[in-house]
Amino acid sequence: KLNLKVPVFGPKSRSQDKDALSELAGTSQENQPILPPKPRSMTQLCSLLTESGAVDSQSMSNYLATQRETGLPLGRIITHAGVIDPEVVMAALTAQVYERDGYLTQVDILEILVLCYRRGIDFETALKQTGRTLPVQIAQIRTGEILVKAGLAQKSSIISALELALLKGSQIGVELINMGQIDENTLSRTLLLQDLVRQERLAMVHAPSVLKRSVLNREELSQSLAELAALVLDTSDIENLEALLKAVGVCSHANLEAIKTMLGEKTSFTEYLAALVHKQHLDDGLALCTARLLYLLRMEAIKPEEAIDVLKYCKDFGVDADSALNRRRG
Repeated sequence: KLNLKVPVFGPKSRSQDKDALSELAGTSQENQPILPPKPRSMTQLCSLLTESGAVDSQSMSNYLATQRETGLPLGRIITHAGVIDPEVVMAALTAQVYERDGYLTQVDILEILVLCYRRGIDFETALKQTGRTLPVQIAQIRTGEILVKAGLAQKSSIISALELALLKGSQIGVELINMGQIDENTLSRTLLLQDLVRQERLAMVHAPSVLKRSVLNREELSQSLAELAALVLDTSDIENLEALLKAVGVCSHANLEAIKTMLGEKTSFTEYLAALVHKQHLDDGLALCTARLLYLLRMEAIKPEEAIDVLKYCKDFGVDADSALNRRRG
């Protein structure tokens, strides 16, 4: 058994790429999640911003007049004016999403928005400071957060798309595509990462880095997930690495000891993994699978015995770790 440490935390067509993403997520194209219902009643954005004190009545009248003249979303107008911190506008739109979906009342969100405005904090921080907890983080908010932190969309664009999605009862990703901010493939990858976060197979803090690597390097998402894992893992994971490789029969104890002797005591995880590949104990694909499985172990998303079985499957059939895991569980 693995002695686990405490967790720290050729070109394809578009249709083929979507199939690969679905397999990685563990869902089929015929079994996609049902979209949420269209928006129910919610407090208007102008009311939230004025009643929380973020915007005075006269300024709001001017913004609303500009909106009537231009037809642009109010949030975009206020953001572009450059007077109000975009984070406050984003917090108000976030509040609308939570109110629409029945998680918070108008009284709740006004109290939270006052904190956002006066203390210069984001919605989630203010939510915690008021002692409130929610069962889920709204998917539309998470989509925008991942894209912004990955550097693939500006916060002003997320604000506009989120406001349009609220007004039209659509999804923020659809609006971002319509605005020309992202393409369908980027949205598919973002939604998949959200699903992996929901399944606790990926830490939210790592999702933007994975998305950025995948999009900018034009590589498979499974490869980006594994590369990120290799960078996150450290020397405390080497013991588990050795146990996993020996359990699968990839490396003998003698081979592993020889590698450690060659590298010395202050070897990083990535150096150790690279040495195993260099000495041809592992190929690149199996090394990435191993790193991803060790990451999942740290996340406590899989058990040691399952990690062994999945790595054997990866070795025998040449698939990535997440696809192998989904096939075993499916």
